[in-house]
Amino acid sequence: MRILMILENTFPPDIRVEKEIKSLIAAGHEIVLACSSPASKDEAKDWNSATIIRKKMPRFIYKSSVGCLQFQFYFNYWRKYLKFVFKQYKFDAIHLHDLPLAKVAKEFSIKYQIPFVLDLHENWPAAMKIAVHTNTILGKTFSSNIQWQYYERKNVLQADKIITVVEEMKERISQPELHDNDIYVLPNTISLDDSIFEESTIKNKRLTLFYAGGINIHRGLQIVLQALIE
Repeated sequence: MRILMILENTFPPDIRVEKEIKSLIAAGHEIVLACSSPASKDEAKDWNSATIIRKKMPRFIYKSSVGCLQFQFYFNYWRKYLKFVFKQYKFDAIHLHDLPLAKVAKEFSIKYQIPFVLDLHENWPAAMKIAVHTNTILGKTFSSNIQWQYYERKNVLQADKIITVVEEMKERISQPELHDNDIYVLPNTISLDDSIFEESTIKNKRLTLFYAGGINIHRGLQIVLQALIE
């Protein structure tokens, strides 16, 4: 099976996406990942037996993503990009990372009659509610938390299968129309193949804390640091 993965960022790195690609390839599938961001370059390269198609995103389009539910600039950019990708390959399934492009992914799923898997890396409406960029004057004008909640409820019903990171997330998005076996829980875990835990990296006997994941305000790391001080 040839699977199209869609990621709204440059790749690599992304630990979760990396592990999913490796697992799917090990299971005998072919992976093509389409990604785009201002940091990307226009290129296609191999990565661990997967094909990574990168496209540099104009800064204006990137900035417009905050209002993607009200204005179509961002969605139209991805529609054009994915149309190009579908001209290059024939796919058997779509695997979308995170919520925002669910509407666009479903359109291609319907057009090409292939299943659509929605991989929810986090509680997107909650993340947008406390994100720095959505709490500016412009952010509050163009990004509505109520709209994101509605968008999520609508699009989880549009997906053929859903992946979440924790059981609590599964319970939160569950609806009467969703069957329990349509939602899978795949926790974020550290790859033991990596060498970050080699004993030689520990220089002394002082307490060493390790954190793996993104660094932004809604991760709550500032609370941990403040607690250590106190």
